[in-house]
Amino acid sequence: MRSSSKRLISIAIVVILFIGTLIVYGSFIKPAYEDIKAMRAELAAQLMIEEQLKSAAEQIQNLLVEYRDVGLVQETVSAILPVEPFVPQAIAQIIGLAENNALSIQSLTLKQLAIKPPIDLGLIKGLGTLRFEVRLIGNYLSLKTFIKQLENNIRLMDLVDLRIDPVGVPGQNIFLDTITIDAYYQVD
Repeated sequence: MRSSSKRLISIAIVVILFIGTLIVYGSFIKPAYEDIKAMRAELAAQLMIEEQLKSAAEQIQNLLVEYRDVGLVQETVSAILPVEPFVPQAIAQIIGLAENNALSIQSLTLKQLAIKPPIDLGLIKGLGTLRFEVRLIGNYLSLKTFIKQLENNIRLMDLVDLRIDPVGVPGQNIFLDTITIDAYYQVD
């Protein structure tokens, strides 16, 4: 066999192999590559959807925490300005503050005042007032602490009037205190 025929056969084999490679590429590799591209696009879309779902779940969780906090705020506002008079609770708070400050209660009277119409029609429908007149016996420092604690009490109360009269021997530091306190509540 001559060298020219060997070259021709080599070239024919190379051409056949090249055409075979193109056929294999077109039949197997290109469709597989297209499938891989489609799968990558689908995976990217699923990852994006997963990220959006995580973000939505976080937002829902934040809203749940926020609404839970709103319930706590509502409870706190109801403790400060209850929706009913809750007379026993108000009396218990006044008696408790007096006992904590070593003041002896001589008398406690209650009067329910007229309901004040609302200023803003959206928030509160009306404001009711319970007026307590309390007569206490104790020293000045105890009275001063009582008034400070009344001011910081959870329920909204105002000191309306205060009268201090000495009792017993002069210089004994014991006084008869007559205090008028207003406690407020919301009216439906």
